[in-house]
This record gives sequence, C-alpha cells and structure tokens, in this order.
Amino acid sequence: MAVRGRTDGHRVARTWWCSVSVSALVLGTGGLGVSAATAADSSGTTGTTTAYADGAFHLDVPSVVRESDIVLGQPNTKNTEAIPLGNGSVGAAVWAQKGYTAQLNRDDTFPDRKSPGQIQVPGLAAMTQADDYHASLDLYTGTYTQQGGGITATTYVRADKDELVLDVTGADPGSSQTVTAGLWDGRTPTAAVSSDKKTASLAETWKDTATGGDGSTWGTLLGVTANGKDVTASVVDSKTVRVSFKANAKGSYKVVVATPSWKGGDGAATAATLLASDATASSHKLVAAHERWWAAYWKKAKLLQMSSADGEAQYMENLRTLFLYQQASLMRGQYPGSQAGAAPLFSAFEDQHTWVPADYWFWNIRMQLAANISSGTADLNSSIFKLYTDNLASNEAWTRSHVPGTQGVCVSETMRYNGGGDYGDWTANRSCDTTIAASYNSQTFSTGAEVALWMWRQYQQTGDLTQLEQGYPLMKSVAQFLLSIGTVGSDGKLHYTGNEHENQWAVKDPSMLVAAMTATYPVIAKVATLLDQDPDLVTRLDDATAQLPGLPRTDSATHTQVVENSSKDSDSGWVLAYSAQPNASLHNVENTQLEATWPFGLIGDQAGSLHDIGVRSFESRSFKTSNDWDYDAVYAARLGLADQIPTVLKDDIEKFQVYPNGLSTEAGVDFYNEQTGIVALATNEALVQDYTGTIAVAPAWPSDWDVSGSVATLNKSTVDVQYSGGKLTTVLLEAGKKSTQPVRNPWPGTSVEVRDVTAGTVSVASTKADVLTLETKAKHSYLIQQVDSPTTSLDYAPVTGTAATAAKHLGPVQIGLDAPAAPAQLSSLFDNSGITKDADTDAGNIDGGTASLSYEALAAAGASPGKTVSADGFDYTWPASAVGGGSKDNVVANGQRVAVGASGSALGFLVTATYGPASGTGTVHYADGTSQDFTLGSPDWLNGSGTVALKPSYANRQGNTQYDSPAYVNSVSVPLTAGKKVDYVTLPTVSAAPAANTPTLHVFAMAVKGASTDTGPAISAVSVADGDTVSGKTTFTVDLAGDAKDVSYTYIELNKGSGHVWVTDNTKATGSHNNGLHPSLVVDTTTLANGAYGLKIDAVGKNGKTTEKQVAFTISNGS
Repeated sequence: MAVRGRTDGHRVARTWWCSVSVSALVLGTGGLGVSAATAADSSGTTGTTTAYADGAFHLDVPSVVRESDIVLGQPNTKNTEAIPLGNGSVGAAVWAQKGYTAQLNRDDTFPDRKSPGQIQVPGLAAMTQADDYHASLDLYTGTYTQQGGGITATTYVRADKDELVLDVTGADPGSSQTVTAGLWDGRTPTAAVSSDKKTASLAETWKDTATGGDGSTWGTLLGVTANGKDVTASVVDSKTVRVSFKANAKGSYKVVVATPSWKGGDGAATAATLLASDATASSHKLVAAHERWWAAYWKKAKLLQMSSADGEAQYMENLRTLFLYQQASLMRGQYPGSQAGAAPLFSAFEDQHTWVPADYWFWNIRMQLAANISSGTADLNSSIFKLYTDNLASNEAWTRSHVPGTQGVCVSETMRYNGGGDYGDWTANRSCDTTIAASYNSQTFSTGAEVALWMWRQYQQTGDLTQLEQGYPLMKSVAQFLLSIGTVGSDGKLHYTGNEHENQWAVKDPSMLVAAMTATYPVIAKVATLLDQDPDLVTRLDDATAQLPGLPRTDSATHTQVVENSSKDSDSGWVLAYSAQPNASLHNVENTQLEATWPFGLIGDQAGSLHDIGVRSFESRSFKTSNDWDYDAVYAARLGLADQIPTVLKDDIEKFQVYPNGLSTEAGVDFYNEQTGIVALATNEALVQDYTGTIAVAPAWPSDWDVSGSVATLNKSTVDVQYSGGKLTTVLLEAGKKSTQPVRNPWPGTSVEVRDVTAGTVSVASTKADVLTLETKAKHSYLIQQVDSPTTSLDYAPVTGTAATAAKHLGPVQIGLDAPAAPAQLSSLFDNSGITKDADTDAGNIDGGTASLSYEALAAAGASPGKTVSADGFDYTWPASAVGGGSKDNVVANGQRVAVGASGSALGFLVTATYGPASGTGTVHYADGTSQDFTLGSPDWLNGSGTVALKPSYANRQGNTQYDSPAYVNSVSVPLTAGKKVDYVTLPTVSAAPAANTPTLHVFAMAVKGASTDTGPAISAVSVADGDTVSGKTTFTVDLAGDAKDVSYTYIELNKGSGHVWVTDNTKATGSHNNGLHPSLVVDTTTLANGAYGLKIDAVGKNGKTTEKQVAFTISNGS
C-alpha cells in the first residue's frame, strides 16, 4: 500500500501508538473515543495520522528510548543520586563524590550480598567541579557520559563481560592520575598486585553458615588496571589498593574493573588474566559488543510513547522505559538482581541492606515478572523461575519438616536463595511453617500457586515448551500440597486455614488462597494434559475445583457478615472480604481482596454483578498510597477503571520515587525498582489485556492520555496501538505463530474489518460482532480498522522521539538533576517559614512537626527584622522577612548557590538545625575560578552546644503554645583565602525540606568578616538579555550580589540606537528606584518608536568603585 502524507521520517507531532503481542485481541471501551490520532504538521495544521504504512507499524526505537534518558545538570555528589548500570550479573552505582566514585555489586555474593568494593578516581574532580558540567545516562546504549572542563568520561558495565569500563578523554596530557579500590570495616579481603605490577585486586571468600545456610563458599573479587602511561599497581593497606598512571599524550586513559563470580583462588593472577587484553584494547573494540547487545535488546522490547497535557503521561513513559532498562541491567544473571523489591545490583550503600539479603519475596518481584511478559522481554524471567525450580527438592524437604501432615511443596513467600523459609535469625517469622505461632508469612500458602500460574502465562506468550516442561515438576508438587491442606465442611465445600498473605494470619478461607486455587488448578491440569502427565492428578484437580468455596464477601458496614458465593454481588452494601473472618486483625496494608482481579483474573471489566462488587471493593479499599509496591493501578486496569489509573500512579510516585535515578524508596537505605515495575505493568494492562484468551485493546486506557507503541501478547504476538485525543486510531496485530485468536471489537457496535496486510487479503469481512475471530499465520500482520473510517485512509507519520536534555519533574519528585540556578541573594532563596508570632504559631513549621522559633522571644534576644545581629566577630543582618505570618525567613540547605561578591578573612553563617545535629559539605567559589570546600553544621536547635548567636528563651509549637525551654541559633565561621574575592557559595546538600526524623540545616543570614571589595557591586542578573524583544509597559530590574549596605546606588539608563541617545533613566522615570540590591527602571515602551535600544547600568559601591554592564535589545509594539 502507498504511503500517504509525510514520508521523511520527521516527527510532526507526538502521536501515540502501542504494539502488543497477541493471543486474543480485546478492545474495551475504557472511556475511549472512536477516531484516529491527530498530529500537527510543519505548517501548523492538524490532521489525523497513523504510524501504519506498507504492512508495518513504524516506530523509531533509538529516539523513543532516549526520551527517557537520565540527564544531570549538575554533579550527583551524593550516593542517593547514583546512576545505575549493569549487565544482569554485575551492577554498579556511579556518583561524583571525590571526583568519581563507583560501587560494584554482584548477584551471587550470598548470604549477605557483599559488594566487591568501591573505586574512586579523584582526578575527575576537574570534570565534576567544572561550571559547564553535565551528564546523561543513554538508555539505548547503557552508557553514562559525563562532561565538564573539556573532559569527557564514559562509563558502562559491559553487556558481554563482567567488567566496568571508565573511558576518559580531554584530561591534561601526561597528568598524573590514580584509581583507588577499597572495602570498609567488617571486610577482610586479601589486597594484592599482579606479578607485572599493573593490576591490583581485592579478593575475599566466606562460607554461608547463617541460619538456613548450607556451608557453601561465596566470595568477591575486584581487579582494577588502567590504560595510560607508567601504570603501577600498589597495596595501600589491608582493604585498599591503588593503580597510579599518567594520561596519554592526547589526554586519554581508561580504567577497567573486573568483578567475576568468585569462590576462591589467586585473586591477583585471575584479575590480571581477565584484564590483560581489555586494558589495551581500543575504545571502539571494547564497547562494540556492548552496544550491539543493547541495540538488540531494545529492538525486541515493546515501547510505549505517552503524552498528556499535564505532562504526567510523559513521566509514566519515562518510568516505564527506565523499568525496561533496569530489567536488562538486573535480571540476566544466575540469580534475580531484584530482591525484596529493591535492586541490590545498583546499591551505593556498601554492604547495607534493609531486608534479609539472602531471601527473595515473590510479592515484590511478581510485578516485574508480569511486566516483562507483556513488554516482550519474557526471557529476563528465566532466573526467577529457575530460582524456584532449582530449589524444589530443598523446599519439599522444608515442607516435610515445617508443614507436617502435607504432601508436595509449600513455596515460601520469603524464600532463601537456596530454598527454605528461614528469615535470617528471626525464627518467629519463617515462611511455610505451621510449627510456629502464626506470623507474617508462616501460613501464606498461595505463593506456589502464583508461581505456577506465571509459568503458564510465560508459556502462553513465548511458546517455550522446554521451559514449561522444566516447570511442571514444581507445578505438580504445588498442586499436591494444596490438595492436601483442605478440609470438607458441612456445606460440602473444601475450606482452608492460612494467611491472607501478610494481612491476616491463620484465618478461614483467605481470599488470595481461594483465588489462587480457583485460577491455578485448571491451569496445572491443562499443563499435565498438554505434557501427557499424571492423569490421576488431573482428575483430583478437576474434582477439587468443583469443591472450592467462592471468594469470601462481607457487608461493608460492619464486616461481620460473610458469604462465599455470588448471592450478595448485586447488593450495594457488600464487598469482597480478606477472608471468611473479615474482622480478623490486620498486620499489613495490602488490598489483597482485589487479587481476584490480578493476578488471578477471576474478575474483570465485563459488565455484571461480579464486576460491580469488584468496583465497590476497589472504591472502598482500606489502603491507598501505602507502599511503592501498591498494586491498585493494576487492579483498576483489570476492572476497566481508566480514570483511576493516572491518579493512583501519580500519588504513589510522588510519595515514593524520591531518588533522581527513577528508583523509589520503601524502607531503609536501598534503591527499589518495584515501583517502575508497577508503572510498566499498569500501563501495559491498561492498553492491552489477554488473560482471558481474548485480546482486549485499550480496556482501561485513560481518555486524556495519548499513546503510541507496542505490547507483547499471546502466541509470540504483538499488538501495535495508537490512541490520541480520546480516540483509538490504529490497531495492528503482528502474529507470532499460527493460531485462532479472538479479539474484542476495538470499536464496539461499529463495523470493522480485519486485513491480512502481509498477504494482501481480507481476514474478517465487515462485521459489528463483539468478538472477532482471527485465523492467524506466523509472521503475518493483521490490521483491524473501522470500515467507515479506515486506518488506511489516514496520513502517515512515524513515531519518533527526541533525546532528553533536562531533568523531568512530577510534583515534588524528579528524574535527573536540574542545572544549578544562578547564584542569588540569600533572601531570595528563603523557602521555609521558621518564625511565628506567639498568637499565630500554626503559620510556621521549622522542623516538619509544626514547631517554630518565636518572633517575640527572638526580639527579646536581640533579633528583629532587618536589624544587625553581632556574633563571633560577624555583623549579620537578621532577615527583614522574619515577621511571622508564614513569611519565608530562612533557607533549608540543599545545594543552593548564594551570591557573595566580597573578600575578607572569614565567611559567617547564622544557622540552626532541626532533628539535628545536621551538617554537610559546602563550597566557596572564588572569582579567580578556584574553590574551597568547607563543613557547615549546627547542633539541634534545642541544644546549646554550638557557638550561640541567639538564645530565645522559648520556642513555639502548634496551637499557639510554647516549649518551655530555650532555642538556639548559632554562628559558624569558615576561613577564607586572603586576598581572594568570593564570587558565590554552594550550600551543603542536607535535606530538601523539614521533615520528622530528618536532620535539616537552616540558614538565616551570611556575612563576611573584614569584608572588602576592589570592584563595584557585582551585577548578578538583568531582567532583559542581549537580543531580547520587549513591548508594552516594562520594568527592567537589576539584581546585585553582596550586602545592601555596601551599595551606594545603581544608575540604569535607557538609550536608543547605536549612538546611545539618552531616553530616560531610573532617577527620572516614575516608579523606578536606584537603591538597594534590586534597582529598577520602569518604561512604557508604547510611547517609543520601535527599534534598537540598550541599557547602560552603573552599580556604585560605598567603596567608590563602579561596575558597568550594557544590554542591547529591541522594542517592538507592532506597526
């Protein structure tokens, strides 16, 4: 078929498409309209377009992936800002501490998941401290590139080998460099160098003798070398080694770090052998295989490009693409690289882990598993399934001793890497253990059934019969266990005692268990039949399925009544229950009564009383925004609640995605990747569902989100979808194999047809049927379109993207780091209201707990707005805004840049801390380009151990009450280099805002001791720039650095043309002023002729010195 419209590949608008693998294609209503996508072309017109042309769906993979690159506008100096890299076995976290720091991690250093170590390259401080520093993680190639001061550093963990490569260009030729590798207290490595003195190594081994351990040997090996001149390795101490070298003549060098799987041996010799050829290989040769792997990965992964007017959909796209990157970086090793919802391969926290590091939680990895299946990356699930199949024997042995009287296997919800339900030394919290008192997962019996269900779903998508055969023994053993734990009640039904996951303990008929058996028994029977295995087991499963109780329901008013059938589904006063004991105590915050929607697929979006009670249960759920693993958006997608998905995802992300690398927090010090898994899974489910065997397209897609892309579905197939402006426009099924595939009519009640665009034939003639039946052939594509508004009539526009160039934001959270703001006056950076009047204490909040300093008590102590506070040899000016009533009166130290513009012997800070002590490292930036780090801190504001500048006799608390004890504001002195003018200061990054239990540093004022300037006041900003065009009534403002008391006046003159003909100035123009730090000139430009104009600015200091600046611009007010 001919291509219509634009064919140059230029993306004329952000049209949205999605490709999905197919088994049965279902298009639900989900609030979707029925028309094609729209796109604005280069002439500014708007028209309907499609990315379908010539039998294919066209999406430019590299450009769409790179829309989600992580961009840093400033160095990531904290480990919580680290950039994650990995190849599935080895991971790394890279940040700019001490120039360059990277922590290496492996997937097989059990039981404590110990790190092989950290490396540091201090010479790269010349890059990270440069004013033009910027960096980005290129997701498409898995490489992290930093630039600054003429230096470029590219870092990647090789996709083809367990090595980290740091490739540097632009360093000073011949400059001396070092790379240091080290471990920390508690580690006992052997530090050594190779026989040629060019490779250094740290090697350590240990045995797993912890509770549940089998005595096996594990270890770490880190080997490091460099490509440069005069390479020399040395041992610094028992935990530290160093490689010293010089940059090559062209200013380039490479650092290569190997960290193989290690069980013992000669670490130095092994490292030298691994690194020998790699250190000297060309940069191109070293990276080529790595880049080929990533290109192949992205070619198979299913991408979604998303957009909404508020930018929220774009942010979800970024997180979903980051999920795909994370999975490729985490899940290719022998063991899953995600554990307990965290991503230990990305750890930047030495050997610290919040949860027992030897254990895996299925609850926290299943969203990743499911999203991989529907994202076309199901092969990344192999290590998850292997974890359970390889440990079948050990888990069966555990079941015999810990769940006596049963058969088969109880799969532990928190399972050790080598099987069994031990949870560290906490024996009272073991999984699959009825010999102890009921606890979190001691009687969680649904996990095995869910693992079996996902093995089947993986087979449905991939058709990998070998993997299914490998999984069948586990599936069979799970069935045997579940068949052995029920008891027939007086109603003739089977009943069970167990946990409702972690929510309720040892209750009757937990909802998850009932749902798991209802969904999984038929699946295991089907697999046994498919593999021609165990006919007796099939009969037992069929019989047990008929005897299973229904899902427990309860009255929403009292949660005391219970039925286990559908008799109350139409009653608006009834909802799904956690169990047949709905009032049993709750121990966690999981909405497990909704698990019948997902993963078990017993309730969906089809109209009826079961759907209705599902919706009521969702709307009345007890827990919202409770954790970063919150599955509510997935439940909503299954129920067809399209309008709920954006809100749920947004609320969860704004609460938990606190790290600028896109990872989230749930507890402790870990980076968590489970939330990106939820985003990927929820968006996939909203766009395409196939769990019934029938494909549904856009059953729950939000009407104000546009999307273009692909989702993997049944039978190795893909569905490509475009949805824009509330309307579905393109649906293309790319069949992976021959099958009979039911598909819901994407446009219900509308005549549609299906064309085999590969063969050029009509597969389904015009029909209004609710469900279409497609007889597909392998490698054929099927275009489903409206008869009256066919996709083939639309203009063609491929889906393309633009690489990210800045950090992305969603409310208070972000991906990437913003470029630092220009240095500004301290008062203009105030962001906290820490002072209140005694009669209005609720207006302030200095500590995150609604406490504040008292305006009256401060005044009595000598601090009034705008007045001088003398302390420690400094004359501070107390903030003029410190008047209470919610006015901002201090800045929370978080890396802000504060203009100074003076020289002296010392720089003073008037500070206090809440939930202190609080401190951090700041930087003094001198006018000559040099810098000086310093430590700025304070004891807690209620602790008088600092250099006290102010001691108000009491502090305020909520409700116009007081703390009957003094508060303290301290003076901190930082020595300055004599004779050097301070341009600006970067405050320490301590915290973003006051919060309970979060140390926070507050800065009220700054001063320079012995201040002197040899120039006029520094002009830090002008409201108009060279080349600007202005019109109407305009206020030209100038911002000066320094202290207002050092400024005499500032003259601002408006001139016309190149001859600088005077027009007016701020001593003449009404409303203008020439004093203070923010002088202005007000001009009504409509009274002036259009043309070229300029400002001449003279800032005159009390020292008699003048700083001059000129700006040229255009005035244009129309003809």
